[in-house]
Amino acid sequence: MQLSASGVPSKQLLCQWGGQHSLKKLEAGIAFRWVYAGELGPDGKLDWGGMPGGNIPERGMVPDLYATELYVLVRRLAWAGEYGGRDPDWDASAIRVNGRELRVILDEAFGADTVAAATGDLAEYRNLADQLGDRCVALVTVAF
Repeated sequence: MQLSASGVPSKQLLCQWGGQHSLKKLEAGIAFRWVYAGELGPDGKLDWGGMPGGNIPERGMVPDLYATELYVLVRRLAWAGEYGGRDPDWDASAIRVNGRELRVILDEAFGADTVAAATGDLAEYRNLADQLGDRCVALVTVAF
């Protein structure tokens, strides 16, 4: 991942992944962004049948992660259509992952050693990945 000197994704990379609109929101400091895991929608889809502004799963499976590395990675994967990814709602992206896939994504975002030694909220995601096996969940990004 291309990072700036401060360790955040570079402006060029953000424009590639999130477009100029996302970059302006990030530069203005007005975007709150996080990632969470939720149940899949009916028939295992990344669609919960909600109205615009609410077509995302309920939170609470594990704590929300306020980690820019993971947020940017999941958005990029969803926009590329990886893991069945899509934007189910305004400023929300989602991908469908099983336990092994979730662990791969965590390792890519944070580094395998960091994930293995993690405590706190990141450890909860590592444990969720270990418990899921072949069962799939939605990994969702939200910003406002």
